[in-house]
Amino acid sequence: MIKIGLRVIKTAIGGTVAIVFAQVLGLSYPYAAAIITLLSIQDTRRKSFDVVNQRLKATVLSLTIGSVMFLVFGFNAVAFGLSLLCFIPLAVKFNASEGISTSAVLVTHLLGEGFISGALLLNEVALMVVGTGVALIVNTYMPKMLGRITDDQDQIEEQFQTIVGYLVDKIHRHTNDEVNEQKLFSSVKDLLEGAKTRANKDQENYVLIEVSYYAQYMEMRFLQFDVLARLSQILDKVKLNSKQETILANLTEQFTRNLHDANNTVDSIAESDKIMDEFQNQPLPQTREEFVNQTLIFQYLNEFHHLLDINKTFFDNLRPEEKVLTQALVIKESISFIEKIAIIKNAKKFKKNLKYCYQKQLPITDPKVQELIGVWNKFTIEVQIHDMLEEIEVMSKELNLGRRNDETDLQEYFKKIIKESNKMY
Repeated sequence: MIKIGLRVIKTAIGGTVAIVFAQVLGLSYPYAAAIITLLSIQDTRRKSFDVVNQRLKATVLSLTIGSVMFLVFGFNAVAFGLSLLCFIPLAVKFNASEGISTSAVLVTHLLGEGFISGALLLNEVALMVVGTGVALIVNTYMPKMLGRITDDQDQIEEQFQTIVGYLVDKIHRHTNDEVNEQKLFSSVKDLLEGAKTRANKDQENYVLIEVSYYAQYMEMRFLQFDVLARLSQILDKVKLNSKQETILANLTEQFTRNLHDANNTVDSIAESDKIMDEFQNQPLPQTREEFVNQTLIFQYLNEFHHLLDINKTFFDNLRPEEKVLTQALVIKESISFIEKIAIIKNAKKFKKNLKYCYQKQLPITDPKVQELIGVWNKFTIEVQIHDMLEEIEVMSKELNLGRRNDETDLQEYFKKIIKESNKMY
């Protein structure tokens, strides 16, 4: 059975609408608008905007060059070829290569008409605007992906715990099944690749805001996956005594406590450094086998330290509002329109109270601040934080704040209130 995808459906609808709209406007060559729409519908919104931008630049460039060539050399194939010879390199230079093919088609319209006029040039520009405009409108609809991505995240963390459990068993020599190990790592890699593709695609669907948390998260897990694979390879070679097994097994198990918490990661790095120092202070190896084993142990500890560093770097580089914004978007996909209206009303009330409290610099014990906290706790905190972050930016402008750090001060005041809110409720 032939499967018809969403992009095919959007292309069919967009092409039809583009032709009808071009005909309503009385444009010549209206069917060209459908072709432009077809070529401008992309997998993501951001990519569509980029393609449209390139096509518009290329249109102006190609029509200008084509007009000059036809007026100088006449309306013939040679003039058309010369226009392409000049146009294509310039389109590449000015980052408009996506518009080469469609713009070339528009230039052929000039060649076919055999004359240049303002109305004809305006017609060609209008065809491009209609075609790309319809493509952007049709491409505003994208399937919701955040639910699937959060499921991917849960599965990845579950599989990482499975891998860590497998490594611990391997340290204790409770398992040495190469077939199952290969199957485990292969399945996790496939899961990561699919999740990373979805996360990157979802990131590209946001044009006005930057939602990169999940794309960064998947990249971080990919790096950690490579380290876990190397840890497994080291364990295939090293020979450990019972004390070394216990130390490395306990250290490895700590990674499962670092999947979500940056503070635990810092503690685990300190513990890893401590163990490294203990091994370095041990007596020097006396035999070649002891030397190889000690080298492998140090390699394992260094790789594990790198594993934790990847986690810490991710949390350190994460903007405070980024994960909150992402969580809010996930929740907003699942709430009803009426609930959204209620959230907006609640946000407006919170905005009014927060502005007053900030201007007066009221303490947490003030009744107005208590009322503020009460409003805050009426609705889901993730959604509220998302709305409030937007409101803070607006309020900073409305208050006509003079100092550069006043917006930061307002945010700090806001965070202070929420921190107190979390203690009280």
